[in-house]
Amino acid sequence: MANFCCIKINHKKTKPQVMERSKKVKALKEKLLVFERETEGLIEIELTRINRTISISELAYVSFGNEVEGYIEAIKLDAIGNVVIETSFEDVEEKGLASFISDKEMTHWDLLELLEMLTAIT
Repeated sequence: MANFCCIKINHKKTKPQVMERSKKVKALKEKLLVFERETEGLIEIELTRINRTISISELAYVSFGNEVEGYIEAIKLDAIGNVVIETSFEDVEEKGLASFISDKEMTHWDLLELLEMLTAIT
């Protein structure tokens, strides 16, 4: 028979503890935003180097969420140098890479994988 030990934990947090945790969460969000921007910048550099639209079929796999992967056709830079994704969505022909992230259609790991695949293109 197993012995269980019960420890009473006080889950009440003082106002300074809550504020400190809130600051930490805000700092993490800011770091994540910087990561997104820097990674998108590196993808822009790779697309500039490649100097053409990349069909999604050229990549090893589609590094987007399952719900949208069938609609992704190509990745390119638009006229002002922003990373855009050509899609076959009924209502959207092109969508900015940042929008895929903010719409939770692409994770941060997906973003890194996309960068790695673009880096491998000669």
